[in-house]
Amino acid sequence: MSDFEVNDVGGWSNFMSESRNPRRYLRGCNQAVVIMDGDNGRELKEEGKPLSRLAKNAKRKLEPLGILFGVLERYGIENYFSPRAYEAVIGKDLTSCFPIPDDVSVKDHFTRCGSGVNLSRDWNGSIAERMHK
Repeated sequence: MSDFEVNDVGGWSNFMSESRNPRRYLRGCNQAVVIMDGDNGRELKEEGKPLSRLAKNAKRKLEPLGILFGVLERYGIENYFSPRAYEAVIGKDLTSCFPIPDDVSVKDHFTRCGSGVNLSRDWNGSIAERMHK
């Protein structure tokens, strides 16, 4: 069994900041993998959801360092959570809010669908813990 660590890069703007040296992701690691949200990393409304210019630049920056790079094919990690996991944490029926479109933030979608839920990223860990295969 191997050990691994998960770190938050602070979103696209922090990740792509000129002051951020990408070598930092390799400190103390044998291998680094960076996975970013699709909101800025993909052209979500285009067929095949190709990488955005920003994501292509990030990939070029990381490849020479041997850092693997991926971009989600949906707006954010929250777009992958199941209805059951959301409902377990939020405590209400959200049937009317599903399915969630791939190309919008879940927070905006929950507001538009009339759920009455003011979604917080602080809930992501609890929601993720309730996911099942």
